[in-house]
Amino acid sequence: MKQERAVRTRNGLIRSAAEVFDDMGYAAARQAVICQRAGVSLGALHFHFENTGTLAAQVEQEAAAIFRALLPPPGSRGSGSHLQTLVDTSHTLVAGLGSDVVLRAGFRLNNDATFPREPGRPDFRAEWEQCVQRLLEEAERARELVPGVAPHQAVTAIVAITTGVEILGRDSRGWLSPYRLTGLWTFLLGGLAAEDVAPHLHPDGRHPAALPADRPAPGPAVRRTGSPVRLRDRPEPPASCHTCLHPSSESDVA
Repeated sequence: MKQERAVRTRNGLIRSAAEVFDDMGYAAARQAVICQRAGVSLGALHFHFENTGTLAAQVEQEAAAIFRALLPPPGSRGSGSHLQTLVDTSHTLVAGLGSDVVLRAGFRLNNDATFPREPGRPDFRAEWEQCVQRLLEEAERARELVPGVAPHQAVTAIVAITTGVEILGRDSRGWLSPYRLTGLWTFLLGGLAAEDVAPHLHPDGRHPAALPADRPAPGPAVRRTGSPVRLRDRPEPPASCHTCLHPSSESDVA
């Protein structure tokens, strides 16, 4: 019983600390506030964690485990194509950031300049960039990209955009809505997906479809400027989805 209670106390401290780090960042976090949210004494906190830094490191490690579980393994084509796998993974990640305070706090801590960077700490953005790079290189080998599109250039755009979504979502949860991410992918896929691949992609990440077998080899590179590739229709936002279209830090944070 004592061991179970100790585990519950430790887990409660980790979650409460994640809430505080998510709300305030590392420098402004206070142990008294963490203990109050967890419903434990300061002595209980120090029994499990030496200081605020070790507690923050544990939150970051928990977030790293959650984050890595969301990434597809190398060679995975569970969504029917490598591009669709990338879209689906980004939707899963953004949904996780919107719903899981430990994951969200981990991302914030990971890029908080006031949290000392010790050897061995994870680098979430570097790992995300590697995932995007791998999936786009696999998409290129599978002839899913428009001829002439360089994966490394697409990586720069996708990582920059998704990182921006994560940062903006800290103050306004509306940026973490699936509708916003769907709109971004509709725009991006118009310049990425080969013409015979685009009709099978779903920028909303909810309806994976397999690519046709025995696809012909791609034709010569075509420079497209402003002509969107026809993608499957995406749903209109619900009439009540005000925060999806116009997020505000006051109205959409629970």
